[in-house]
Amino acid sequence: MLTQTAERQELYKMIDTLPDDSVIAMRDLIRSLRSGIKAQEVTDEAAQDNDDGFYDEANVRWLKGSIEQLKQGKVVVKTIEELESMADE
Repeated sequence: MLTQTAERQELYKMIDTLPDDSVIAMRDLIRSLRSGIKAQEVTDEAAQDNDDGFYDEANVRWLKGSIEQLKQGKVVVKTIEELESMADE
C-alpha cells in the first residue's frame, strides 16, 4: 500500500511539471480508456485478429525474467557498433 502512495505522489509531481495542454490530453486519454468495456472488447478482438504470437506464454516468461534481471542490476551495455555488427551476423 505504501508503494502505491509513493507512486501516486511521484505521479502528481510529474503531472505538476507538465504544461496544461499535456495534462488535458492525458486526462482525455484516461477518460477514453475508462469509457467502457465495449471499447475494450473491440480492442481485444482486434488484438486476437492481429496476434503474432509475441505474447505467448514462453515469451512472457522470458520478458518477466529479463525484467527481474534488470531490477537486480544485471544489464548488458553494448556500443552501437557492437549492435550493428550483431545485426549483420
